[in-house]
Amino acid sequence: FREPYQEKEDGRILSLLFSFDQSHYCVVVDELIGKQEIVVKSMSQTILQDCSFFSGGTIFGDGSIGFVVDMQGFLEALK
Repeated sequence: FREPYQEKEDGRILSLLFSFDQSHYCVVVDELIGKQEIVVKSMSQTILQDCSFFSGGTIFGDGSIGFVVDMQGFLEALK
């Protein structure tokens, strides 16, 4: 999302590594939360419908809201 990142106190940078269309990518992230099974709600009728890199959203067990990033849309938005 083109936001500046901050190194951790020990100098580490958290990143997500993934492959798509036979290419490898690395995205710097603020935090790694973990793996969860979620129910994804489509955002086709919301204000974020024009953001191609969000494919939906969810409400976690603690009531917080999360967005699901469509990695293909994310990569296309960087072009």
